[in-house]
Amino acid sequence: MNFTSLLLTFFLSPLLFSASTHATFAPPTTEWTWAGFEIVGLKKITKEQVIKQVPLKSGDIYKEEPLIWKTWCETLKSSFSFSDTHCSAVRYVEGQAYFVIDIIEAGDEHRNQFREAPAQDIALTSEEVLKLYDLLYARLWKLFEQGITVKETADRGFLDFSDLEMHGIVMQLIEQVPQYRDNILDVLANDKDAQKREKAANLLNWTLNVLSETQVKASVLLDDPSSEVRNNISRFTLHFIDKVTVQTHRFGMIDNLLKQLDRPSHGDRNKAIYNLLIIATKFPEDRAYIKEHGLVLIDYIARESILSNVGALAVELQKLLQP
Repeated sequence: MNFTSLLLTFFLSPLLFSASTHATFAPPTTEWTWAGFEIVGLKKITKEQVIKQVPLKSGDIYKEEPLIWKTWCETLKSSFSFSDTHCSAVRYVEGQAYFVIDIIEAGDEHRNQFREAPAQDIALTSEEVLKLYDLLYARLWKLFEQGITVKETADRGFLDFSDLEMHGIVMQLIEQVPQYRDNILDVLANDKDAQKREKAANLLNWTLNVLSETQVKASVLLDDPSSEVRNNISRFTLHFIDKVTVQTHRFGMIDNLLKQLDRPSHGDRNKAIYNLLIIATKFPEDRAYIKEHGLVLIDYIARESILSNVGALAVELQKLLQP
């Protein structure tokens, strides 16, 4: 198992999933309690002022109530004249839940601005590939609903899984997907359907060839207006970023990841900080560039985030960037 796989195993395993206004799945016997507040984006007021407006306290039983959370967020936006607010939750397998409040203060609107949504309609790969894709993720969700954790590996240049049925599907995907690499990148960049772009981003994990070039082209699209697309792109780069051997190409990826780190969402911060930590660890010669262009933001995340898969990683990155 390489360093990247070890890092993903160690830091991804505690996290079960995030919840916002989308439906989520969980093992039916799992019960969570609220353990705290993850508040990011504040500059002019204190966290305590925000927390006073939210009718939750540590120790309460977790309930997934996205419509109520949205109402709380709207109240916060109005009370403090924020430009925007987003409320969600992050849950861990140990039973802790954290209420995540992302805040965009006036003057920080650039944090929530993305490229214009594409407008084309492009066929993605083939019926056979899409059928395999659907079978793979149906199996993943079935196991998840049963409370079964599936380990990921990427040591052989493609994403694979510990579940034998999923592994069998992956073996078929690596036979079929590489021929569609250009088509997948085209869909990711230009198709109007966000769900199709999400699939395209995931399918990059089985394109096999010229992984370095594929990484660079995909990271440019981390300004996609869909958070799910951005999540899938940066999960792809997590597995294979060590394949990018040209330093100037990594510098471009670092720039894109720092923009993602500043986005007002836990998923963006989580994936961006993982990627940056992997780069700083695998390529010590890139640390000066990360420090020059991102230290202020990294210091902020390390200080403000209380989550083990965001703030704690930012602290580890800080240590690497110290002279």
